Amino acid sequence: MSEDTKRMLGYRATRQGISLKSFIELELERIAEEEEDEILYELSLETEGVASQSEQEQFEKYLKSLKK
Repeated sequence: MSEDTKRMLGYRATRQGISLKSFIELELERIAEEEEDEILYELSLETEGVASQSEQEQFEKYLKSLKK
């Protein structure tokens, strides 16, 4: 980590009234939560697509049954 980066992080930690170590830990937690949220969102989109495909198949079966 460069000295400039350490100074910047130290400044941000001081503004929040916490130690640099605590600031870095909080930032890592925040990043992990954002990544987890992004993964869950992507999974929900995939699940939604699967559900929509299943619903589409059920609807097509329903339409075929009406034609009989």
